[in-house]
Amino acid sequence: MARLLSLALAAAVSTAGVASADSYFTIIDRQDGRTILDLGTVVSDVDGVVEVRDARDTILGTTNVRAGANTNVRVDVHNRPVGGLVAYLLDGDQVLAQSRVTVDLDDRKN
Repeated sequence: MARLLSLALAAAVSTAGVASADSYFTIIDRQDGRTILDLGTVVSDVDGVVEVRDARDTILGTTNVRAGANTNVRVDVHNRPVGGLVAYLLDGDQVLAQSRVTVDLDDRKN
């Protein structure tokens, strides 16, 4: 019995920090360089936050999402993006999902 409890405890501890496979970004369309990024649908296990970061890991913008499917998720990055970005879905400090955001620099709008 003690061995069974030890195995159960070890299994619970080893999975505590694992990101959920049920939280994800759907396919994010190529962005046209506007300051509002359209990230499409974001599915999250929990209420969370989407952060968009640049290549230097600087947070450019955030938006809150609720548990479940969130359609038409948009993030204001305040300035026209000039390179590759990454969107992160977070629950506190835990990354639940991430996705590359491609910006078409030849089609930037004012």
